[in-house]
Amino acid sequence: MRWWRIKYFEVVAGGWLMLVPAIFMLICLPGGLLVVQAGTGEAARHYELMYLSYSFPLLTALAAWWPTFMLKDRLESSGRELLYSAQSEKLWITPLLCTLLYWICMLPFILLAQRHQLVSLQQVIISFALALLVVSFGYVAAAITHSVIIGFIGGLLMNFGVVQIVNQFIIDVGSATYFFVCLAFLFLLSALCAFMGMWRLRHF
Repeated sequence: MRWWRIKYFEVVAGGWLMLVPAIFMLICLPGGLLVVQAGTGEAARHYELMYLSYSFPLLTALAAWWPTFMLKDRLESSGRELLYSAQSEKLWITPLLCTLLYWICMLPFILLAQRHQLVSLQQVIISFALALLVVSFGYVAAAITHSVIIGFIGGLLMNFGVVQIVNQFIIDVGSATYFFVCLAFLFLLSALCAFMGMWRLRHF
């Protein structure tokens, strides 16, 4: 069976739950921002800035949703060893596909956020990198624990417990060199988590 059919069945197995991140990213967050941006004057810009400060941490909160729920059948269904044993060479597609789709879903909100130039390019780039890290961490957490729920909770904890602290620290420091070093570190850590997850699933 071709890899894209396997991924299709993994998405279908998640049912309507697979729509939650898309609805949140494409409707809820941009819709709230449009309402705030409808106002005029300094007060409206103040509320918009407050909305952005609270919504940007939420922007990467659900990044672990798709990779963990796509592993549901592989980790928790009966007969999973026979069903997926021949597909282990394509394990890298899941975190990569989930990251690309999540980045696409982030774009409408980010483009709206740039409307009044209240968000820096540095913060946007870091948000993409953090989404990749949350995807990879949720992926490896689910693979190690054999639990979709624990994997997703692990991604949430990474997002709110660690990621946002690092994000704010990078923005506060403001050094270009430090920014690129931290960005490279986030990508390397994401790759490490993804490879660890793939290794664990191959030795399921």
